[in-house]
Amino acid sequence: MSTLNPEDVPPFPVYALEYDGDTVLLDKVIVEPAVGQELTEAGLQAVARKASDAGLDAVRVRVVTPDDTHLMIVNSEGDAEDITPSDEPTKPSRRKRGLIIGAAVLTLVLLAGGGVAVGKAIKAANTEPVAAAPPPIPGEHAAIPIGLPPGFGSTADWSLPVADGRPPVVMNNGQVLLTTPDDRLEIHETKRAQTVWSSSTVPNGTTPIVETTWTDRPVLASATGRALTLWPLDLDDKSNVPAVEVDLNAQADVTYAGSAPLIDLGDYTVAVPAENGVQRVSVPPGTHPVAAGNDIIVSVGDNSIAKTAFTSKATSTTTDFERPKGTKGAPTSAIGLTPTRAVVTWKADKKETTALVDTEKGKVLATIDGRAPRVEELPQVDETAGTALAGSYFIRYDGDKPKIVDLDVASRDAVLDGNHVYTTNQDGPLDLKVSGNKVVPSAWEPLAPDDPPPAAVATDAAYVLAEKVDQSILYRAPRQEEETTP
Repeated sequence: MSTLNPEDVPPFPVYALEYDGDTVLLDKVIVEPAVGQELTEAGLQAVARKASDAGLDAVRVRVVTPDDTHLMIVNSEGDAEDITPSDEPTKPSRRKRGLIIGAAVLTLVLLAGGGVAVGKAIKAANTEPVAAAPPPIPGEHAAIPIGLPPGFGSTADWSLPVADGRPPVVMNNGQVLLTTPDDRLEIHETKRAQTVWSSSTVPNGTTPIVETTWTDRPVLASATGRALTLWPLDLDDKSNVPAVEVDLNAQADVTYAGSAPLIDLGDYTVAVPAENGVQRVSVPPGTHPVAAGNDIIVSVGDNSIAKTAFTSKATSTTTDFERPKGTKGAPTSAIGLTPTRAVVTWKADKKETTALVDTEKGKVLATIDGRAPRVEELPQVDETAGTALAGSYFIRYDGDKPKIVDLDVASRDAVLDGNHVYTTNQDGPLDLKVSGNKVVPSAWEPLAPDDPPPAAVATDAAYVLAEKVDQSILYRAPRQEEETTP
């Protein structure tokens, strides 16, 4: 019998089984049941056949209904097990459910004891773990040995040793990703700094790690040359998550402005997820790809925005827009910031013009006379504030008054925090506050002349890296209300 053990099933591919009212679709293809066959059985058997044809004993399946989404494992014999992560992290046991498709609903029903389910379901029992006393908070109340900008405390909520040369990453849920001294990736919750996810595989060098999705699953991603490494975030067992390396079959430039990695191979060709790796999709000639979703690629041309679907025909729809006055021809550069915003540069008479473009509505929101930003690293984006830092350009991409302001700083040494950019110059640390088109610089008091700015900033804290003899320590500095002078 084929496996149903999640540990024995590779994280990818992930098939999509959808119920849209009265039909079942497998990876966007309608499944036709045999005469007298229930839709339940037809969907499961379609998955089983596809897995078997691909030489797989079992696959992961994302089951989408009008009301909910579940993760399942289906083997090549049509047996199914629900592996949807529990909403309660203190209850790690798996729940096995049967897939039931009725005349009007598709739902997953928890089985108890020796209950019976439609199709080939599996029964299971849940075991309540005994709650243990919480472990001590590591490095609680440690004095932070680096001066910080106003608004952050000098005593750490917690502190941990980390690997040299790899900054922390603040996750979308506020948790923080770090690399340990013994080369493990770990995600820590922020209240007590406890590990909630880990992997023994780390990227080579200082290649950035980004939170994104792959085939609609949450993952961490890191690109190196001709490969994209993925770490699933939704596995039940998060104690040692295996990494999956996707061969891109060519040198690629990978960015993450959209909801999925944008894998630009050049020559108007983009790699997108496929059943056993990636497939190549062409975007309209003359356009620059700027963002990828789970089923489209967004690219910008001379005066049009194209959205290309992930299909064998790669059909595209276009939206026209009026490019900045005085510019001509196709853009010389286009950099995605978010799924609907891009920084685009055109040539003009004896100069270049850079614009903030709304790629959803086809509209230029702001312009600046200047070359394309020199992005040595991925753009920084503060979604809460609606701001971004691309090269030396501070960009307010959301709100009533979008702006592009040239700060004349190196993005490698700068950290974005709302309308503040923390950096350093020859005199020490510097806070650049942007208000409209105006930049107000101010210094803060360092403890040493070479104090760096924070390594990362979240809505409720700053993360500070400091050397302590032969260790690199990560400190969490809580955000505090600034005192005001009456």
